[in-house]
This record gives sequence, structure tokens and C-alpha cells, in this order.
Amino acid sequence: MLPNITIELRHLKDDSYESRIFGPQSQDILRSEFRFKEDDPFFVRGTKYLEEDGQRTNKDVEKGFIQRMGKHFYDLITDGKDDFKKYLRHDQEIKRGYCLTLALDYKTIKEKPQIKKSDDKEVTEELQKRLKAKPEGIERLTKSANLLWHIPWEYLHDGEDFLALSVRAHLTRKPIGLREIPAIQSPQPLRLLVVVSSPTGLVELNTEREIGIIQEVLDPARREGSLEIDYLEIATLTNLRSKIKHFQPHILHYTGHGGKEPLTNETYLACEDDDGEVRPIFGHDLRRISQDSDSLQLVVLSGCMTAQTHHHDALKGVGTTLLQDSLPAVLAMQYSILDKSGIEFAGKFYEELGKGSSVREAVNEVRLRLYELRGKDRADWGLPALYLRTSEIRLIDPTKKPKPRATKTEQVNIGGLPIVRGFVGRKKEIRDIRQAINQPHIPAVYVYGLGGVGKTALAAKIIERVQWDKSVDAFCVIRCDKIEPTFANVVEKLANFVSYQGKEGHARGGQALKESRMPIEDRVSFFNSAIKDHRYLFIFDNLESSFVKHAPVGELKDDDLTRFFSSLFDHNWRSTFLFTCRYQWQLLAETKDRSNCLKCGLPKENLLTIHLPGLTAHQTIQHMNNLTGPLSKLQYKEQLRLLPLVKGHPKTVELLDSYLQKHTVSQVLEDKNLPGMMLQDIGAYFMDGLWQDLNRDEKEALANLAVFRVPLKAQDIQRLVPKKEALNKLTGYSLLQLEGEGGGMHRMVHTRGYVVHPVVSEYVLDKVGKEERKRLHKKAAEFYIHQYDEMLKRVTKDKKAEPLEVLCAAMKMLRQRGMRKQAEMMTSSLLEIHHHLFEAEEYEQAGGIVTAILGFLRTQGLRELAKELLKKSIDSLTSGNKYVAMSNLATLLNGEGKWQEALNTYQECLEFFKRIDAKSQMAVTIGQQAQIYQERGEYGKALNLEQEALSLQEEIGEKEGIVIRHYRIAQLLHQMERYDEALKHLQKGLRMERELNHPEGEANYLHQLGLTLNSLNRPKEALKHFTKALAISEQIGDKAGQVDSLGEIGKLMLGAGQFKEALDCFQQALNIYRELGDPVKVAICLEAIGVIFEEQKHYQEALIKYQEALQLFRQYGSPQDIAHTERNIARVKKLLGQ
Repeated sequence: MLPNITIELRHLKDDSYESRIFGPQSQDILRSEFRFKEDDPFFVRGTKYLEEDGQRTNKDVEKGFIQRMGKHFYDLITDGKDDFKKYLRHDQEIKRGYCLTLALDYKTIKEKPQIKKSDDKEVTEELQKRLKAKPEGIERLTKSANLLWHIPWEYLHDGEDFLALSVRAHLTRKPIGLREIPAIQSPQPLRLLVVVSSPTGLVELNTEREIGIIQEVLDPARREGSLEIDYLEIATLTNLRSKIKHFQPHILHYTGHGGKEPLTNETYLACEDDDGEVRPIFGHDLRRISQDSDSLQLVVLSGCMTAQTHHHDALKGVGTTLLQDSLPAVLAMQYSILDKSGIEFAGKFYEELGKGSSVREAVNEVRLRLYELRGKDRADWGLPALYLRTSEIRLIDPTKKPKPRATKTEQVNIGGLPIVRGFVGRKKEIRDIRQAINQPHIPAVYVYGLGGVGKTALAAKIIERVQWDKSVDAFCVIRCDKIEPTFANVVEKLANFVSYQGKEGHARGGQALKESRMPIEDRVSFFNSAIKDHRYLFIFDNLESSFVKHAPVGELKDDDLTRFFSSLFDHNWRSTFLFTCRYQWQLLAETKDRSNCLKCGLPKENLLTIHLPGLTAHQTIQHMNNLTGPLSKLQYKEQLRLLPLVKGHPKTVELLDSYLQKHTVSQVLEDKNLPGMMLQDIGAYFMDGLWQDLNRDEKEALANLAVFRVPLKAQDIQRLVPKKEALNKLTGYSLLQLEGEGGGMHRMVHTRGYVVHPVVSEYVLDKVGKEERKRLHKKAAEFYIHQYDEMLKRVTKDKKAEPLEVLCAAMKMLRQRGMRKQAEMMTSSLLEIHHHLFEAEEYEQAGGIVTAILGFLRTQGLRELAKELLKKSIDSLTSGNKYVAMSNLATLLNGEGKWQEALNTYQECLEFFKRIDAKSQMAVTIGQQAQIYQERGEYGKALNLEQEALSLQEEIGEKEGIVIRHYRIAQLLHQMERYDEALKHLQKGLRMERELNHPEGEANYLHQLGLTLNSLNRPKEALKHFTKALAISEQIGDKAGQVDSLGEIGKLMLGAGQFKEALDCFQQALNIYRELGDPVKVAICLEAIGVIFEEQKHYQEALIKYQEALQLFRQYGSPQDIAHTERNIARVKKLLGQ
């Protein structure tokens, strides 16, 4: 266990405070008094700065402000002395690390709250209620003591280092005076409850991604049985209380929004009411709920501002309130956090817990991760605040053998519907249906969707919910597929149900329903009168069993049943009639005259219609984990590999689970017959009948749409399928539907629109045959290209230019100019075009796309996707483009340190180009080989190869190639310290670049001239050339060129001892590389900044920079990068005495 240093902060009187810092043996290190007021400039400005940082762009960041603020608060509590800093640097007891605990004053007084008039009546009533309950006053912190809790201590800076970012320090908070609580160490199994809140009206967060990351990093612990995860996706107060009571979690993780009540500043979690609207859950609510659990050890509040406190009482914040009972640890956010940073926070925190790290250690790693992502001048790394009332809490011990525990489940009567194992998702649908049930003006709910997509499971879940909240008096389920669905049978079941209730008039109403001599309309009226004062839920499951086959969509077989339902919808009800069906129902269709009423006469606003989509990726994996078969025992990565087979359809998940009982994952993935077997099963289950019932136009329309992977907008659908009747049929049969979760793991941009479910798509494309599939994919590629028609007209005036070639050239231009968002969007489109061209066997064009987007994919860290695309090109191409793809693959391999494999690949390409006498390609390939030798320090070999390439390009008069060769030869001569020769090549090449009017090439030459002149000890001339290069790069928007020149200017400043100017240059470069998304260059800049700190003898700060660089190099860099940085770290550690 690490030694503990405590900074105890107490309020004395008025604006006077005492700071006492004592060591592991309770020895005084420093004691001082300080004055602090609410109007302290750094306090006022700092809290505002931190709150607004998430919305601030990089150019609006005030460099060094967070550091100055942290130094200001550090000087307050140390009286500006160095005693504490010296102790941290030199004391042997804490050399290997220490815990730094901020113990904050907890003085209280009793005070009657001043109730001001508020527009929010509920808040005023709540305050009045509290005052009535405690007329003598409410206990709260004194105002001055409370101020201590609002200071952002996590940013303390001692002039050299942020304490919370020190590799050795683990910073936590706790209230003075509250006893230490022993924590449960490594419970078996650990139970994690993830609460997902997304009320309507608030900005939608990427909770899908956050949950996916938590699933991935904790997957090993889940499979071993040392961890159980459950999810609460409808985050009402009632549901949360029930889930905590029955699941008994050790960790409660909240993901969603946080907020602050404007009248009292009391913070809350933005949870939901039964209608899906925001229902604030305050600290006292959460405290009351958590008291139902003896197991809870840690609450993680990922919502914004969840660590902030009531403006009068620090222990009235949504997070801090929990500290007053027996909860050992709370981790919460002090201010607003970016969605991306919140996801990184969750991923890194649970990854560390899964490895066996303590909560303190995990939070430390989170801080370093957020710091790497956004830098020291952004607030992210200091936002998590860890409140700890225990000396140590370690929740997972990887060395312990797990002891699985079966969580108790509640037994619920669901009216004979089949219980679906592992129900997941459907949050919005459940919310909408429950809302309809509670609103008498919506008597009808119609849920339709593909067979097996989960309609019956949704109905069963609705029954569970209404039983929990007692929103209906009783429910009746009629399973239309289990009875002969005639009018007589249906009314018999309804009559028996109402008679069984034993309420006044019910038996008479039931009897009237069965009275065959009475007109149907009169029977319904009697039935309505009998139950009008009661609220029942009537469920008609699998209504399609009542439909006529091979007829217009959704016509009932029994005419009396049609009249019965028509009459039913003609009355006012307190009850709700819920129907599940595979298809649309003509009775509930719109009329041709577009009136406000449906065909049955029911006004449109009195019907809730839900078209049930498939499961998202995370929901599919959650569904796999909740099953009891082989799927639940697979690794997360294996489950990911199986996702393309199941395609988000619950039925296919169950089919796959049964296949895996006899086969391994590898066998399943390699079995070419398996997709066909699954298609046969799906066909027999629901698709064969539907396909046969479509006419030629409808089949053609469905096939046109089936090839698309990405959701399409309504206007796109109309362009692709202009015949409205065909679209109506496809929608009516649930073959085309609106989906809210667009995109996928292979795509970079998420969209919302209409889709053909992947299961249907695969079935349809199998039916149309190979040649038709190729035609459809080519048509889809042309559709995407035409979306850029207007842009293509602006980019080129050449009407004969191939649109795809122009699009690829535009992509390269966007990347060069650092227009990352536009490049990302275009890359997403080009990936779709590549997919369709590849499926259409247009391999040459597909290969050209890969070449165009390769550089962007590489800078985004998507190396594996790039390699996958290149390998597809190599396997499919036969012409010279195959060898272009091989050359690109060799470049990637070299970047991974596989230089010999890369050399061999280049040689294979060279032999091919020699056979066809392609001198230009030969020169390029020889130059690529030269580059490998250059990187390996074999400059002689590299130079000979470059000169050979130059001769080839001079032979064919390829000016652009000649310019490149002069540049590369000059670089080599420079590295060989033959500077005068290098200078001649550079001057010649620069003249040619200017003749060719290539500003980017001119900037590159000026930059290299600067390097060579500097080596010739002509720094002033070098600076002049670097400055010219920078100006040209800025003018043409070449951000990559800008950062190269900034780096060299920074080195010149560093050499001149101008540390401030050097740091400014490297910091600018670092920000641009982060904007460009180039992690390797980010690491190089971090390393350079580390050198500056090392030169200034700030060894601890230098160590942090080198370690940050090393983490990035390990993920994205080469073995040489890693080795060089490790040497830097070893040297600095030696200087620190470590």
C-alpha cells in the first residue's frame, strides 16, 4: 500500500483558512494560514474557464492559464514556500509513489432556508416541504467552509508539474471528520450496473459507443466469471430502485447528462420520468436508493457537473451526498465533459480495473489518457474528482479464481407470452408505449416488424413494466397464432377476461360481447360501457395470423372481426389495445383523401405506430451475453467477428447459438455453407412467403435498395424507387424501415434513414443471382458519385474527366489542406463506393479509391482497415494496379517495422514493371526501396538506388519525377554530411519546382534547404528559409508543411536558448498534429517538448512528456521510435535518482 500525504484544509473564521500538510507518519511537512474570498480572480475566472472548455476551439485556448491557476492555488496552501515541493522531490519514503488526500473542512450550522419566489413551483414546494419537516433549520456547511469544496484542487501545480499528473501521485478528496470505511476487496463476482439515461429534449450522447467500450475492456473478466454486467436503459427512479434492490451491484455507473438547479445550484442526474421527460434525481434521492444495497462500493457518475456541490452545502451535491453513509468511493465530473472524452474516461477506467488496478490507480491512468488526448491546456484530465473514504479499494483481482453467483430474477406473469432470454434495448419503444397507455386519447398501439425481430418480446416487457408501476388494472393477452383467429374466438376470450375481473357490470358486458343476435356495433358499445371506468391492457399478439394470404397488405380473413375492430376504434377508451404484427394493417392505413382520420375512422393522433428495427451492435452482443449457450462464453473479439453473420436480428442470434453447440467459431466462420443454411432457415421462418407475394416491380425495388449498407434519406429512396405503390408494399411488409442507429463499425460517419434489414438484404441478393447483384452494386456506386456532381463541377472544368478520378483527387486535396471533417465525410462515401465497385467486380476503379484514401486512413490510425482494403485489391487485380497496391502495402509493412518483407514486396513489384518496361513505375519502386535503406542508415545503398531512379526519369523526361529525385538525393547527401553536394541538388530542384509552379514542392525544398544550411552552420539563412517555407504552407493551407517548419524553427530557438519561443513553436505544431489526427507526429512533438524541459532541468515534466510520447509510439510508431524514447526515459529517470 502506498504511503499517504494529507493536505488538510480548515476554515478558521471569516476569510481565514488553515492549511496543514502532513506525511505518512503524521509528521508535519508544512503548516500555514491563508486568506481566500469568493471573489478571488483565479477562482471566478478559473471555474468559468473550466466549465466552458468543452465548447472552446483549439485556437481559443489560453495557453498556460490552467497551469497559472493551479500554481495560484498551490501557493495559497503552501504560503508560496518550496518546503512541500522539496519533500515530494527528495523524500525516500514516497519515492515509488504516494497517495495525496485533500481533506476538506466539514463545519456545519443549522439554518432556515430563505425561500425566494421561483418560476418553478415544484422547486418552491420542495423547499417548503423540507422547511416544514425541519422547522428548527437544515444542517449545512458554513459558507466559508463550503468554498473549499468548490476550488478545482485537481489542477494544483507546483511551478514545475501538475501534482495530479505526476506518475507517482494519486490525488483524492474526502471530508474531514467522516470515519474511514473498510471496502469489500475483490468481491466474487463483481457486479456492475450501467445506468443509461437519455431523456427527450436533451442532446443525444454516444452512449452506444461508451457501453461498447465498457463491454470490450471488461470482456475477459466477464468470461472468467469474475464480473457480471447488467444494464438499466430506462432510467426512472422506480426502475433504478428496483434494479439496485434485485441486482445488488458493487459498482453503479451512470452515463448521461448532469445538471444544476438554477435556484439552489443543487446538482442532479438528468434521469427520466415515465413519459421520457427529464426527471432530476438529486443527491438525497440517490442516497435513499443506495441504502437498499449492502454491496455498493463505488458510484461512477459520468454525467457533466456531477462532482459539483450545492452552493450552500458541499455535501448536498449529487455525488457528494453519497459520502455521508457507508459508500467508500464516488467518482464524478466537476464540469462539462466532451462526449469523446467521457467515452475515453470510461474505457480507460474499466480497462485498468479489469487488470486488477485499484480505483486510485485507475483514475490516475484516466488522467494521463485524457491529458494525452487533449493536452495540459484543456480541462479534461482534471475533471474527474475521486472522493475516497477508504485507504484502498481494489475491485477485481485477476489472480483469484471466480465464484459465479446467479443473480435472483423477479418472476412476472406475462399472460402466457414466451419469456425471451436476455431482452435488450427497445428503450424508446417501451417509453412511447407506456406513455400511450397513460394517455386515454391513444387507445391503439400498433407494433410491426420483421418476423423474429422481437415484437412479442417487447409486448412481454411492456407487461412487466405496467405490473411494476400498476398503470393498468389488469391485462389480457390473445395469441392469434395459437387460436383459430375468428371473431367468435376473439370475443370469447375478451368476454371471459372481463367477466373474471369480478367488477360491477363486467359480466353483463362480457355476455353482451357473445350475444350473436345483437349487431356487432351494439356489442362493442355495451363492452365499452362496462369497462369505461377501468384501465386494461389488451394485447393481440401475431395479428398476421388473422390476415388473408396473397392479398393486399393486412386484410383480415374474418369480415366480422374487421367490423369488430372498426367499431372498437370508434369509441373512447381508458384501456389500451396493443397489436403486434409482421405487416401493416389496412384498417389503420391512411385514407386516399389524406384526411386526419385513418380507414377505420380513428383520428391519426389517437394511434401510436411503431416499426420495430433490428438490434444495434452493442445490443446484439448484450443479447449474446444474456443467452445461456456458447455465444455467451465467447471473447468479445470473437463476438464482434460473428456480428456480420447475425446482422442484428434476434432470431439469427438464436440460430447461430444453436450452430455453435456443435462447431467452433473458426469452423462457423470458415464454413461457406453456413450462410446458405441460415438463409434457408430465415426463408422458412418468414421470407419465402413474402418474396413470393411481391410482383416484379416490387422485387426490383427491393433489390435496388438491398445492396446499400448505409441508411438512405427519404429523397434518396424516391430517386432510387420512383414507383410509390412498390414502396408502400415494401414498407407494409416491414422490408423497408426507418432506422435510428445508422452507420457501423466499418463506417466513419453515422446517419439516420431508411434501410433494408441486413437479413432481408442477404436473402434478396441471394435470390437475384450473381450478375444482377453486380449490376445493382455498380448502380449504387454511381448513385454515391452523383451526390458530388455540384462539387465536381466546381473542382474541374474538364467535362471529359472521369467523375471518380476527380473525386479521388479532391480527397487528396482535402487531406493536404488539413480539412479533416470534410475528408472524413468524403472518405466515408468513398468507402461505400469502393464496397459497391468491389462487389461489382470493378476492381481497377476500386483499387484507385484505396490509393486515394490510404494516407488519410493511416493518419487516423486505421492501419488494419487500410491493409484489409489493399489485400482485397491485390487479390482481385491483375494489371499494373495490383503492383501499385502491393507497393502501398509494402509502405504500411515498413511502418510496422517489417522492412525485409516490405523490401521483398517492392522487389516483386519492380520485376513486374521491368517486364513491361514501365520506367516511371520502376523509378518510383526503386525510390521506395531506397527509402527503406535510408531509414536503416544504409545511406550508400540508398543513394545508389536514388541515382538509378533519377537516370530512368531523365531518360523519359519525367520532370515531376526528376524534381522528386533531386529532393530525395539531397536528403541522403545531407544525412551523409555531404552538405555542399546536397545544396547543389536542392538549388537545382528548387528552380525546377518554381518553373513547374508547384508551391507545395517549393515549400518542401525551402524547408530542406533550411536543414542543410543549418548543418553548414548558417543558422540565420536557415531560419530565413524555414520562415519562407512556413509562409507558403500557410498560404496554400498545407498544415503538414506548416508543422514541419514550425518544428525546425523550434529547434533553432532551442539551440539559441530561447526556450519560451521554442516551446511555443512545438506547442503550435502539437496542436496542428492533433487536429490532423496524426498520432506519430503528436508523439514526436511531445518528445521535443520533453527535450526542452530536460534542457531546463525540469526532469519530472520531461519524464511525463517522454512517457506520453512512448504510449503513442507503442500504439502507432515504429520499433526505432520506441527504442529512442525508452532511452530518453531511462536517462531522465537516472537524473531523478529513480
